[in-house]
Amino acid sequence: MMQKILLATHGHLASGLLSTLKIIAGDVSRVQAIDGYTEAEDITSAIENTLDSLMDSDQLIVFTDLFGGSINQLVTKLVMEKNIPAIIVSGFNVALVLAVLLANKPINKQQMQLYIDEARKGMTMVELKSTQSNDSENDFFG
Repeated sequence: MMQKILLATHGHLASGLLSTLKIIAGDVSRVQAIDGYTEAEDITSAIENTLDSLMDSDQLIVFTDLFGGSINQLVTKLVMEKNIPAIIVSGFNVALVLAVLLANKPINKQQMQLYIDEARKGMTMVELKSTQSNDSENDFFG
């Protein structure tokens, strides 16, 4: 079974994420990015072409940017019409997609939920601590 990953988003988020994944993970041959509403290519055709290229033994995991957004709705509709047993995740971060890519094995819904829960932990506000000193030479704006 070969795992395939489809990134389908509004704008260039998908191709941007693909670029990031390539820098971090190297091999992204199992990942396809579809940037919605950016080119003359019809997004429906682009998604259909991707779905039609799957082998029966492939596992498809789709990441879309917005739950209920037009691309999420379109992917869900096409996957259901073509009766493809895909896992569709809406709203993602780099850590989640990277974990799935590096797992390099079939992932079931329970495992995906664990990946999602873990990836959420990485979304946190960075607390800025004051670096002020009484020494004006060290003051950035001195």
